[in-house]
Amino acid sequence: MKTIKRSLSLTLALILVLALSLGGCQKKDSSGAVVPENAVAVVNGEVMDLETFNKAFAMVERSYNELYGDTIWTQEIQGQTVRDMIRERILEAMVIEKLIIGHVSSTDYKLSEEEVEEAYTAFMETAAEDADLTAFYEANGIDEAYIKSQIESKLYTEEFERLVYTEVEGDTANLENLYDTYPLQVDASHILVAEAALADEIKGKIAAGEDFAELAKQYSVDTGSAQTGGALGLFGRGTMVEEFEKAAFALKAGEVSEVIQSQFGYHIIKVHDVQTLNTMKANGASEQEIEIQKSALLSNIAQDAYLAKIDALKAEATVDTFPERIK
Repeated sequence: MKTIKRSLSLTLALILVLALSLGGCQKKDSSGAVVPENAVAVVNGEVMDLETFNKAFAMVERSYNELYGDTIWTQEIQGQTVRDMIRERILEAMVIEKLIIGHVSSTDYKLSEEEVEEAYTAFMETAAEDADLTAFYEANGIDEAYIKSQIESKLYTEEFERLVYTEVEGDTANLENLYDTYPLQVDASHILVAEAALADEIKGKIAAGEDFAELAKQYSVDTGSAQTGGALGLFGRGTMVEEFEKAAFALKAGEVSEVIQSQFGYHIIKVHDVQTLNTMKANGASEQEIEIQKSALLSNIAQDAYLAKIDALKAEATVDTFPERIK
């Protein structure tokens, strides 16, 4: 009997130790509240679960497989596999989506159930024509509730974009200032080399007063522009790779950039002229071109405002993510 009691005592002690150790491994959010094991994020107290995340990833995975083949997932970008990078971005997108829904819900916007139903019906009618797609949905649990939640999210996001755009468009004083100051096009030249050390050396030569165009002819590996002194001509936003564009549009006429790295190598950029909406008007641009550029300016400013608003929502929110749960 003593042996049985001792055995039971040991068993109970082990159970207690196990329970305590498991409790110590439970995830908690910023408020100290324990979050469910399937939570991948908690946004303002609202749990986002792994099942929903997996459905979102399945949709993206199918699209990428069709575009690039399934070998894309093991490729690495800056030491990270494409699979891990995409999964992290999906998690971030889910958090932003939740913040947008919360913000728009706090306004007088009312989601139209009729619009959701109409969109769902149209979506399913199209999906029904593709047996492979229907089978994919069934295999991944992409059901009516999930599809409708995505439609609702799209409607909330569209309203969020409308609110931001309306605010930007309504700030006429700021727009008038931007018409005079916001660079829409730049006329620039560049020198492109493969090695950072050489780029630094050339930058030093420019600082010492050597001619930019002659240095471009001597050193630049961009065969399309080297022999014309690195001249790229006039170009607008969205034409060059991001790093290059950001540097070029930050310069004033006559200024030379620091060494800028892109996927092509190391650039040194010189801006010769900057075109704003008002300078384009003064230079005789057509009304059609002015309207196109005005629309582009509004779009660019709205995009900046959109990102700024997202950052503000993040700063105001309580967000906890658990990226280790999506590995």
